[in-house]
Amino acid sequence: MRLTATSTMEVFTNFDIENQSSPTQWWDRANVAFFENGARNSVDPDSGRPYNASGSGATCVTVGQNGWAASQPTWASSGFSAAALNSAGRAGQTVQIDVAYGTDVSVVGDGFRFDRLTVTDFEELVPDAQSDTCVCNPTEPTEVTCDDGVDNDCDGDIDCADTDCAALPICQCDNDGVCESGEDCITCPNDCISGTSSGASCGNGICEAGNGETCVTCPGDCNGKVNGKPANRFCCGLDSNESPPYPPNGCGDNRCITGGFQCTTTPVNPVDYCCGDTFCEGDEDSNNCAVDCGTGPVCGNDVKETGEVCDGTDLDGQTCISQGCTGGTLACQTDCSGFDTSGCTGCCLPKNASCTTGSQCCSGVCKNNGRCR
Repeated sequence: MRLTATSTMEVFTNFDIENQSSPTQWWDRANVAFFENGARNSVDPDSGRPYNASGSGATCVTVGQNGWAASQPTWASSGFSAAALNSAGRAGQTVQIDVAYGTDVSVVGDGFRFDRLTVTDFEELVPDAQSDTCVCNPTEPTEVTCDDGVDNDCDGDIDCADTDCAALPICQCDNDGVCESGEDCITCPNDCISGTSSGASCGNGICEAGNGETCVTCPGDCNGKVNGKPANRFCCGLDSNESPPYPPNGCGDNRCITGGFQCTTTPVNPVDYCCGDTFCEGDEDSNNCAVDCGTGPVCGNDVKETGEVCDGTDLDGQTCISQGCTGGTLACQTDCSGFDTSGCTGCCLPKNASCTTGSQCCSGVCKNNGRCR
């Protein structure tokens, strides 16, 4: 089917699935997903019967995904709104609905049933060409299992996480350049990135004084005033041993943590990361490791999402006046990274706005850190 921006979904379920094997571990679970562009992307209901299983574990295509588990043997409805389906972001895309039940042989419940799956406001429906045979991955049915009985050492196949290499199938790497459910940096290094992050990073919006960033070495992150009257000078990130002898600030000066600035004296340590381990960390993001970090915002769908300043007609409630102008029509930049004030009149930039010259600022002063006074 091809979704529209208002597509919704409802499904009735009835199941008896293995319960938690520990307070945080669910090995069996079932869920609903869209199979699109060669990948299976699970979706969570936001009304009715919710998913109750989460975290690592599970088997086959439900590994690390939210889903239904335990015993709920009565029929109940689960609803998926347009927001839950990200229908606006998927509008115009062709998708298949994929219902999966991942289980292993250690505990066998009565199973998972679903009925009366209803989708509204889709544009077309075509026969499903996918086989009715359940396989681990529609593009790669081969499975591998651990076999040597040693904790956390499974012949390079998978990290069994202290299960003594129980027969837990995992989808084999398909080397398609995308890290998908069932793959990780160990089993599929060509698809799933790994490494050690660099730790602190100038330009991330945080003055990481514990790693040596200062208003001199990283003025975009660390507030400061290094010119003018000595009594008014300050520099976030510097201490009393620094030269020139600015007043010692570190992050203790209130100006280091106001006006949109953030500051920390705690060193940011490098992080080992492995795409496919269910943790979004290190250098992973929605572009290079969506399986851990989720899909990123879609610029151009008129919905402001995390990471966007605005999107098309969605200006997050902002106007020309809130941007320091006297009137006119505010717009969003085509890449969703900021506002377009070319349609505004009587403009000047407010305090702490990014600037390059003093003439841009309402105060007439653009500070050395690139922000208006």
